[in-house]
Amino acid sequence: MRPLVVTLSFAFCLVACSSTPVAFDAVIDDSAHAGANPVLVGEEFKLEVGQRAQIDGTASFVEFQGVGDDSRCAKGVVCVWEGNARAKFLLREDAHDEYVELNTSRRFDTRRAVARGTLVMRALDPQPPVTDPMRYVVTLLIEAGP
Repeated sequence: MRPLVVTLSFAFCLVACSSTPVAFDAVIDDSAHAGANPVLVGEEFKLEVGQRAQIDGTASFVEFQGVGDDSRCAKGVVCVWEGNARAKFLLREDAHDEYVELNTSRRFDTRRAVARGTLVMRALDPQPPVTDPMRYVVTLLIEAGP
């Protein structure tokens, strides 16, 4: 009986920790940028997939494009490792667009230099399993630069 429970637990963990790719196609619409709420350096803010925020005092913005991979441990499951979710962002600085990926695991990049400081990914919700990739909400922070 015990080997069966271990085998089923392992199988469930593999299924729960599998990746679900999301397309990252983006159309830049400057009129949407005009209505973006400014975020202050040092204050956490949240973005849903497709939302953007302007970095206060700049013409720069960050837009949450989606989550490409999410191998984080599912709710209620004990996993061997923490897993990682890789979120993709569009950064626009000085009329230059760049796609950037940030991770939930500190073993990978969780930070990126931006106008007025450093963009830091603090959290990603919900925890797997995620049935609708549009439900992701990322918590970010812009730390003050030197």
